[in-house]
Amino acid sequence: MRRRLIRSICVSVVLWPLVTWGSEAVSLERNLSLMGTYVHIAVTAPTRERAAVASERIVKELEATDAELSTWKSESPLSRINKLKTGSSYKASQQLAADLSEALKCQESTEGLFNPLLGKLITVWKLRDPKSVGEPSPTEVNRALRPRDETAFVVDGDKVTRRIGGSDWEEGGFGKGAALDRALRASVANDVRVVINLGGQLAVSQGAPIRTDLGTLALSIDRGSISTSGHDHRPGHILDPATGRSARNFGQLSVWTDSALRADCLSTGPYVMGPKRAFAWSLRPPDVQLVVRSGGNIYASCALKSKIENQKEVHFICGVDDISTYFKEST
Repeated sequence: MRRRLIRSICVSVVLWPLVTWGSEAVSLERNLSLMGTYVHIAVTAPTRERAAVASERIVKELEATDAELSTWKSESPLSRINKLKTGSSYKASQQLAADLSEALKCQESTEGLFNPLLGKLITVWKLRDPKSVGEPSPTEVNRALRPRDETAFVVDGDKVTRRIGGSDWEEGGFGKGAALDRALRASVANDVRVVINLGGQLAVSQGAPIRTDLGTLALSIDRGSISTSGHDHRPGHILDPATGRSARNFGQLSVWTDSALRADCLSTGPYVMGPKRAFAWSLRPPDVQLVVRSGGNIYASCALKSKIENQKEVHFICGVDDISTYFKEST
């Protein structure tokens, strides 16, 4: 997962607790580098010892996730899965299998516009090389996208099987979210509050609302995760699985949902869709809320209205009529 920010941008996230935890609560913050990016950990607990224990569990869980999911490490479990021959299987940990299964569900829910199996396409475009310029030939792109109509891997329980040769797993679109979900589960207790910013993706355990800035937009969240995608970090790095080429650069798209892994996945697929189609898609899953910055305007899902401070600056999308009013481009 090292240097894996090729598919998401680093948003400026500033945090303010809106509700205090009482005079006896102790807050502990840490800034460090893990998984090839920065991480900021803020823990509030009844005692400093409890906060320190939670913080250590977070760090260990992030390190463990990196060890499992990093395809930068040739002997990691996910790298071994990519090396499977057709028809062969790998017995994964229950957590790894669950993460891969969830990533495939995100692929299905976005009609394939989020695709966790773009490893060969990432290689063809040399997106792991920050100095790379130019683009591959159409033949190279088409070869990297095979198979187009079938899933190369199947996850059954803890068994991951390669059904078809071709596609490889690429953790860049879901690994950061998986790490955040694991870290929250490992560290949170009823009297412990955790906020983690991992390379620009924010994850918050349930509790008093936290105020965060997405650029100039201030909103408060009391749980879940926010992930943002855009071409700011590296123009052209978000790829459309349908074409194998860069998705249209319309600005930024942020997703808030309860699961950090889903937020990570679902900030990519809807970005590829474009704003109009993304908001139409978001009307179906009740737990997914969007914020889009495009053409100097800010648009947000209707359910976020009570969480946004500067509402006059935002066009809220509450139904299909709003989508037709604000977005004229084709789907």
